[in-house]
Amino acid sequence: MRSIGKGIDLLVSASTGLCAFAILMMMIQIVLDVVLRNLFSIAIPGTTVLVTNYWMVAVSYLPLALTEKMNGHITVDMAVVALSRRVRHWIAIAAYAVSAVVVVAMAVRLWSEATKAFTHGTFVMELGTPVVIWPAYFFVPIGFGLYALVLAYRVITMLTGAESGLGEVPADLGHAESASSAKAR
Repeated sequence: MRSIGKGIDLLVSASTGLCAFAILMMMIQIVLDVVLRNLFSIAIPGTTVLVTNYWMVAVSYLPLALTEKMNGHITVDMAVVALSRRVRHWIAIAAYAVSAVVVVAMAVRLWSEATKAFTHGTFVMELGTPVVIWPAYFFVPIGFGLYALVLAYRVITMLTGAESGLGEVPADLGHAESASSAKAR
C-alpha cells in the first residue's frame, strides 16, 4: 500500500509542478505584455487567450489533489465535534467515499467534454488568428481525476489501517478531545 501511495504522490507532485510552471508562465507573460505595451506600444498577441484558457485553468484545477493531500479543503464539522473519535472516523470515511464518487463522476463527464473539444479542434480567434485551446480542456478532468485518486486512496488506508505512502496531512479527528480540554481550562 505504501508504494501505491508513493506513486500517487509522484502524480500529485507532477500536477503541482505543472501548476507551478503555469503560474510562472502567466507571470512572465503578463509582466512582459504590460511592460512592452506601456513602454513600446507593443502587445504580445494571444496574452488574453493564453492566460484565461491555459494558465488560469491549470492553476485552478491541477492542484486539487495537492489540496486534498494537505487536507486543505474546507470542512464543517460542527455537528460531529462532540461525537466519539471512532464515530468521527467512520463519518470521515463515508464523507471521503461519497466525495470520491462525486469527483469521479465529475472527472468522467469533464473528460467527455475534453474529448469533444479535441475532436472538434476547439479554438478561439485572437486578432484574426485562430488559437487552439482544446488541450486546456484536459486540465480540468486530470485535476479532478487525481483528486478522486487521493480521496479513494485515503478511504482505503482509513478502512484497512494500512500505512500511507502518500505523505498526506491526516484528517484531524481529535476535535472532541481538544474541545473538552479547552472547556476544562
